[in-house]
Amino acid sequence: MLNASLLYKLMISNSTAYQDLIINNKFIELIEGLNQNSVVLDIGANIGNISNFIFEKKQPYIYAFEPNKLCFEILARRFIDCEKVKTFNLAVSNYSGPTKLYLHEKSTGISDFNYIESSSLNNNKDNVSKTNSVEIKVEHILNIVSKFSNIDLIKIDVEGSEYEIMPYLIEQRSKIKCVLCELHGDPRKNKNKEFFSSYKNLLENLKETNLYNNWFYEWY
Repeated sequence: MLNASLLYKLMISNSTAYQDLIINNKFIELIEGLNQNSVVLDIGANIGNISNFIFEKKQPYIYAFEPNKLCFEILARRFIDCEKVKTFNLAVSNYSGPTKLYLHEKSTGISDFNYIESSSLNNNKDNVSKTNSVEIKVEHILNIVSKFSNIDLIKIDVEGSEYEIMPYLIEQRSKIKCVLCELHGDPRKNKNKEFFSSYKNLLENLKETNLYNNWFYEWY
């Protein structure tokens, strides 16, 4: 059972996320075409603020994936009475099986609500611990995408694993209307230097194929 402190933090988090999203013109534009029959994948859903916002506005079918156990518990309880939102306690990458999720460098453990964001499958990412990790399950992105004939929107926030996922989504783009993705390693931000090369290569590919800002949109 979630205690009062966690519920209060959830409400504050949702309120802040709502205010951020309502003024994000690109995000609003991308979800405007959704309807009650649309299919949305939320990969890296955290506690479900983005899924909740989209569902409140458009009521599509949402499939939300979150590997962090505490985040998932909140996510699952949040949508427990909503048949159109399915939640999965899984990470998503380019392989399936057991793996490690590295927690925020300041986290005291998986139950530390103060640092539930930024955990990653890659311990070379900035602000994650090299050693503080938990065992989780990961699913190959193709195993997920193959279950759908058409996908209207895929939102990705996976703390560095986007570079393992995106090549497969590009291959499958004929069934995907658009992708909204947070990218790590933008050299202009001088963070996550381990991802600089991956960032550069992905953007070059997307721009050469005219997918950038046409099918693929960066999520900030």
